[in-house]
Amino acid sequence: MKEEDIKKIVLSIIKKYDIPFQTEKEHPSDRVLLTLDVDDPSVLATFRKKNWFIHPYESEKCLENVSGVLIDKVNQNDLIQAALGLSMEWKTKMISAALINGQEVYLRLDSNFERQLFGRTSPYIEHIKSYYKKLEEFNVVFLKHQNKSQQRVNFEGELLKELHVNEFIGEEIVVKPSTKITPLAMDAARRKQLKINRLKEGEEI
Repeated sequence: MKEEDIKKIVLSIIKKYDIPFQTEKEHPSDRVLLTLDVDDPSVLATFRKKNWFIHPYESEKCLENVSGVLIDKVNQNDLIQAALGLSMEWKTKMISAALINGQEVYLRLDSNFERQLFGRTSPYIEHIKSYYKKLEEFNVVFLKHQNKSQQRVNFEGELLKELHVNEFIGEEIVVKPSTKITPLAMDAARRKQLKINRLKEGEEI
């Protein structure tokens, strides 16, 4: 089979299944995004729409000639080490090198860690958040997990407490007409910028 025929077959498959594809000529060299541990197609698609050329991490040499890095599944150790300027693992080495080189840094926390960090409040959690804020001071951009099913949470209990509100991640909590809400729960909702929507009589969750 001729090389030209192979190219036609490959291009037809790419077009049929809408596979994101960029050639060397199609992307500017100053818009290369180095990625590590990123397997969420929606995240990659967001950057492709902004004309980034995606380049998966292979070795430390990959950091050369890129203008940004994107790292997913950042855990607590990664976060703290990066904020302290430590480069002990692959992820923290990438973050440290990119910040030193003046490259753009995009991070997304591990989903469980993100829920723990922003789903509750305590002196210790606020201490951990200080490292998150420190990285933001260094112009690190954090990407949040987008789960549409969590944007609106239905609470079917009769008493909404502060504990319940602190465990929610989303934008709106829907309660029954008969549900009572404690003052501390209202304070927690305001603090987390959550909307509490009480259904009218006759409406069901």
